[in-house]
Amino acid sequence: MRVLPQAIDPLLPTADRIARVIVARLGDEASVEVRLCVSPAGRVVDAKLERGSSYQPFVQAVMTDIAGWRFAPQPGPDSVRTCDRATIVYRPQGM
Repeated sequence: MRVLPQAIDPLLPTADRIARVIVARLGDEASVEVRLCVSPAGRVVDAKLERGSSYQPFVQAVMTDIAGWRFAPQPGPDSVRTCDRATIVYRPQGM
């Protein structure tokens, strides 16, 4: 059962800038697991790494990018947070 609301256009532009190195080090698919907490307004208010990757610049790029992600707004007071574990899978496009 999914707890987090729907992500709106969840892109990884910082990871895209180092895509060639990611592919060279990790292959055609790389992933990390994070615990995300989202406010009712749809903003990421907390993100913690649960399982990383052997290539630290990839992990840092993903953490930078998800901090700016937006999710579908949900009803509720600002003090409420929706938190869940998520696997972020990166597959470079057009390489």
